[in-house]
Amino acid sequence: MSVPVIEDRQMAYSARTCTLEALPVETINEILSNVDDDSLIQVMRVSKYLRKIVQTNWADILRPIIERDFSPAEAFFRVFDVCSSNLVSAFDLFHDGDVRFGGQLMCRRSPEEGLTRVLKLCRTIKQWEVEFQRLRFVYHPQHSRTLRPHERQRLRQGLYTWWRFSRYFHSSYHFEGTEDLHRFWLRRPESPDVRCNFVRKFSTTQLHELFDMWQTIRAAVSMEICPSIVHVREQLSRAEAARIGWGDPIENDHILATIMKLCPEDILHLLVHRHRYATKTSVIQFVRLSNPFIEDSIEMFTQAIEVVLWEREKMLVAENGDDALEPDMYFPSSSGFPRRYGGIIDHRKAATERLRATYSHDAGKGTHHFVFPRAMYILATIPVGRLVPNS
Repeated sequence: MSVPVIEDRQMAYSARTCTLEALPVETINEILSNVDDDSLIQVMRVSKYLRKIVQTNWADILRPIIERDFSPAEAFFRVFDVCSSNLVSAFDLFHDGDVRFGGQLMCRRSPEEGLTRVLKLCRTIKQWEVEFQRLRFVYHPQHSRTLRPHERQRLRQGLYTWWRFSRYFHSSYHFEGTEDLHRFWLRRPESPDVRCNFVRKFSTTQLHELFDMWQTIRAAVSMEICPSIVHVREQLSRAEAARIGWGDPIENDHILATIMKLCPEDILHLLVHRHRYATKTSVIQFVRLSNPFIEDSIEMFTQAIEVVLWEREKMLVAENGDDALEPDMYFPSSSGFPRRYGGIIDHRKAATERLRATYSHDAGKGTHHFVFPRAMYILATIPVGRLVPNS
């Protein structure tokens, strides 16, 4: 007969408790890879030991988190990849360093800096998921709701694409030999349009969702950050409206197109913390500090999407006739906030929702097949950016 083991209370308690720091590093990595990014940040704040483990093994820890909470993961990684082989070779100048994560280059300095950049992007994407819900239903509060998981994925895909476009074409990088890519109006009309080539890589369904996101945010900026005098004059005098508004409609459109060159993180900051910038001067100062060369030109993301959309419509009509276009798949209007259905948000009708699959296989089509007349005119006449209205 075996002798029973007698334990006092202290021995029993000590045998049953185990802190996270006492576990093997491999086990800690596995546990941390199953928490969300906010919890990971909190863990790093409460323990120097765990922070050191995260800083050393952050690529292995964050990969499952990104694949689970920030899908599509490939698009997430490409936000940091500015040397991709399928982009114009001129952008090889824009690489950011030597630390690799997810097969992509992250930074040229320390691994800790790469961790900071990834967590910063995660935090910004989470904030956009919350803020976009408010912007999307601002004119239809009776339909307000949280985004469904697949709608959040569409939004993230759009944000990643916008981030890359902003970095490639709207950033403050200016290098000899590539400056004409930023100074858009200096390029000859017959030159290949690298901006449209970038957008052509996406399917019509993806462009539909991307443009819906873009126009929603652009309309929010035009109303909450730099409204025109026309928008604010209904209840104020002309002098008071000029003090608050950002110019008459034409110059306000140029100002808006200049501010929209900011990266998604800076746009989000202005929308969320607008109360911190009580005057137009403070907003202008923030914009110029964020992108010192922002007034060299205006944003061309809208134009690039419209050109490719025009190409896709012409191709679809040429292949299938005038009845090929489905009314519910038209892109949102550029004036005001989009409709309460479609784009990032699910369509109201199941038959219309199935069109996403129909138009999801034409990525890459349209390259140099059609010439968009209005785009050719704008290529030669596009003005420089501006932030200060005349009025």
